Amino acid sequence: MKKNALILLLSVCVLLPFTSCKQTPKTGDTDSTSGKEETLIIENEGEYPRDFDLFGDNSVKERLKALLGEDFKEVKDNFETQTPVVSEENIYKFTGCKAHDCPSFLTRVYYDANRDNFNVLITRSGKVKVYTEKEQIEIPKVLEVK
Repeated sequence: MKKNALILLLSVCVLLPFTSCKQTPKTGDTDSTSGKEETLIIENEGEYPRDFDLFGDNSVKERLKALLGEDFKEVKDNFETQTPVVSEENIYKFTGCKAHDCPSFLTRVYYDANRDNFNVLITRSGKVKVYTEKEQIEIPKVLEVK
C-alpha cells in the first residue's frame, strides 16, 4: 500500500511541471460555435483592431452591423484611437474612440469566446448605451481596468 502511494506521489511530482495553469476555453457543453470571430479575435490578442482589419472581416462586420444598427457607421468612423485586444477568463476586450477627443465618443467591444457573444458599449459625451447580442456579458473586474 505504501509502495503504491509513493509511486503515485512521485508520478505527480514528475508530471506536475508539464501541466499548464493557463485556463483553456471550454469545449463540448458550451454555447460556442467556434466561429471565425473567435479565431480572428483570439488569435490577435495583443494586436490593435486596425492591424487585423476588424471592420474589413465580413463575418465580424456583419454581426456588429446587425448589433449596432444605425450606430454602426458612427462607431466605424470614430474607431480611430484604439487599444489592443486584451482578455481575462476567455472574455476579450478592445476599444476605439474619436481621435484627439475620446471623451466625446468611446466604443468598448467585448467578445465572450465561450458563448460566441458580442457586447458593445458606446459612450457619447458621458452617456453610455449598451448593445447586447445574445446576453449581457459578465465582465471580470480585472478586464474592466485593462
